Amino acid sequence: MKKLILPIVATALSAASFGSYFNDFESPIGAEWSTSTTSSFNGTTILGRFSNDTATLTLNGFNAGDMVTVGFHAYILDSWDGNVGGVGPDRFTFKIDGVNKLDTTFSNVNGYDQSYPDPYLGGSHPRYTGADDTDAGGLPGGFYGNSLYIFGGANNGSFNAVATGSSMTFTWMGSNLQGVGDESWGLDNVWVRTESVPEPATMTVLALGGLLAARRRKV
Repeated sequence: MKKLILPIVATALSAASFGSYFNDFESPIGAEWSTSTTSSFNGTTILGRFSNDTATLTLNGFNAGDMVTVGFHAYILDSWDGNVGGVGPDRFTFKIDGVNKLDTTFSNVNGYDQSYPDPYLGGSHPRYTGADDTDAGGLPGGFYGNSLYIFGGANNGSFNAVATGSSMTFTWMGSNLQGVGDESWGLDNVWVRTESVPEPATMTVLALGGLLAARRRKV
């Protein structure tokens, strides 16, 4: 019986999954991106700069049930006004397969509060709250200021979803911004990783294998 169980387990767990993806935008942009706009910023190349625009990453090769984790550097550039009406609220959104994972406001202007780390208009926090870097930390000064948020880093969490098919889309967008010359954003170091989750049939086989092993130990 043991000879039958072990090959079944190995086969059930060996289905190839997506693995990982990383892009620091130092090379030409591939067809997986909806935009090829890049710019130099603080000694690196970023995707952007964007204003009221959308950037979409489409990746293939997933297995339904894969646990997908996403991280990225979000550059929030120039005079983002956070929650303030009239000139704001200045909003940033990240979606996985159309589902909001981040929908919030950011501020680089002293005295103008932002929603982050809470959802859109769900909180009121001083500018730069949660930022991994600001003008004072080395980013060159913008029109009012700049900030960098590293999602999947030490201060800000990554984002998770379960693949429902072989293809997934990851979408970033800004809204209610005043144009690239005044308020803009960009991305860097985008990464996507997966971890395959055994399907129910696999879990049954594993449980059966454990049961038989336990019975053998008792004999």
